[in-house]
Amino acid sequence: MRRYDESKVRKFLLKENLICNNPIIAWTLLAPVSMPGFLYNAYQIGKNHHQTYGKDKAKVLVFDEPLTEWQSMMLGVKGAVARSIIERGIRVDYKHNARSDDLRELLADEDYQNVVVMGHGGRDRWCARDGTVYTEDLEEWMNGLPRKKGYFIQFTCGDEEGRPLGDSVVEDRSKILGYTQSVDLGDRFDSLWGESLKGIEGLVSINEEVSAPPG
Repeated sequence: MRRYDESKVRKFLLKENLICNNPIIAWTLLAPVSMPGFLYNAYQIGKNHHQTYGKDKAKVLVFDEPLTEWQSMMLGVKGAVARSIIERGIRVDYKHNARSDDLRELLADEDYQNVVVMGHGGRDRWCARDGTVYTEDLEEWMNGLPRKKGYFIQFTCGDEEGRPLGDSVVEDRSKILGYTQSVDLGDRFDSLWGESLKGIEGLVSINEEVSAPPG
């Protein structure tokens, strides 16, 4: 695992806290355009918890810079995740400002058979709060642990080549979903809300050789 420079992290988190965790600043700058997405997230997550029974659960680990986190709120990404997997009877829980230890603990937690990571990353990596986690790290952490029966989903940028981050995590490698190229705001919007792409179905199995845009 590649850890971040702590001084840079502190500056980054100060910016994050000022913009995202200060209610006055957040409300003034972001609320007008974020409110529809925020309400959608709240509705879908509440609906997910109301209609599932917790027997099959997914945990979503989130760490992002303020702008990208705001984009996720505006697009209703968390709600789209909850909506997409509710049909499978899976309950969704979220962990924000997630660290590498949160992912390591999640891999060992048999109550959660589905793993979702959000933020910056690629096919073989995810940027946690304290550093970048790679496929090799997860392989080491999974040593001696049973593989998950559910999904490993990455809402990060992707690459066409490389060993997927969840390669050693799940039993069924076709359930490793993500993007196969870098994505921008338009790509994320289309994958979640396009006419033919809905939620995680807008992602692809990143074990496949895919050179086209996600979907």
